Amino acid sequence: SGLFSVNSAVLGNLPLPNPPQPLPVRSPGPDPAPLAPVRSPGADGGTGRPAARSARPAQGPRPCAQCGKSFRGRSDLILHQRVHSGERPHACAQCGKAFRTGGQLAAHLLTHTGQKPFGCAQCGKAFGSRCRRRAHERGHRGDRPYPCGLCGKAFQDRHCLTVHQRVHTGEKPFACPQCGKAFSGKSNLTAHQRVHTGEKPFACDVCGKAFPQSSVLTQHRRIHTGERPYPCSQCGLAFRQRAALLGHQRVHTGERPYECEQCGKAFRVSANLTGHKKRIHPARGTHELDGTLGAALAPGSASHTLSVVGD
Repeated sequence: SGLFSVNSAVLGNLPLPNPPQPLPVRSPGPDPAPLAPVRSPGADGGTGRPAARSARPAQGPRPCAQCGKSFRGRSDLILHQRVHSGERPHACAQCGKAFRTGGQLAAHLLTHTGQKPFGCAQCGKAFGSRCRRRAHERGHRGDRPYPCGLCGKAFQDRHCLTVHQRVHTGEKPFACPQCGKAFSGKSNLTAHQRVHTGEKPFACDVCGKAFPQSSVLTQHRRIHTGERPYPCSQCGLAFRQRAALLGHQRVHTGERPYECEQCGKAFRVSANLTGHKKRIHPARGTHELDGTLGAALAPGSASHTLSVVGD
C-alpha cells in the first residue's frame, strides 16, 4: 500500500494530456452554399473573375488583288499569289526542279527514290502523293468534279482539266528537243521521247511484253485478267478501256463528233477518222488537187490508175 501511495503521489505531480473535447453539434438546417474559389485580381479590373481570353477578331475572306479569288487564310492567299508571280521557292537538290509549296517538293522527291507510299484500298495501285491517290479513287467512284466550261467533259482532278483545256486553246507548251514535236501535257512528251530512245520501262509480269507508258500496260493486263471495268449503262456491254466505252455509247446516241474536213463524213471515234483519211484522202506529195481531180483519183474510182503530171 505504501508503494501504491507513492506512485499515486508521483502520478499526481505529472502533467496530464488535454482531455478530448466533445464534438460540436450542428443545428439542423439547409446545407451552406459551397465556397467560391478566391481569385487574385488581375486584368479583369479586380472583379475576381477569370479574365476572358482575347479572341482574334473574325476576319472575312481574303481576296487576291489580281484575280479576285478569295481565301480563308493569309497563308493560302500567299501560296495562291505565287501562281501569278511564278515564284517557286522550294527547289529539288537533285534535279533543280522548283515548286510553289513544300508539300509539292516532298511529293516530287519520291519520284527520285521510287517510293509510292499511298496505296488505293480498292485495287492496290500505289502513288507517290495523297492527291494523286485521291484523284485515282475518284475513278472507282465515277466522281469527276472538274468539268470543262467549253465542252462539258469532266475530269478527276484539276490538272487533267488544265491539260484538256489546251485542246480548245491549241496550246502545246511541251516540245520535244529532238524532233520539235509539241504536246499539251508533260506526260505525253515523256512518253513520246521513248520513241527516240526505244525505252519501254513498263513490262507485263505475265507475258513479258513491255510498253512505253504505264497506262498502256494497265490496259494490256486486262487481256490476261479478263477484266472489263467499263460497262455500258444502256445495254450492259463492258469494255477494257474507257475510250472504247465512250465510242460505243455513241452507237446509242447517234453522235459522230469526228468529221472529215475534206469530205464531211463523220465518225464515232477518232481512230476511224484517221483510217478514213489514210484510205480515201492520202497525201499526194506536193501536188495540190482540186475537188474534181481529187475525187477522180480517190481509191476505188475509175480513174484511180491515172498518174499526176507535174508542172
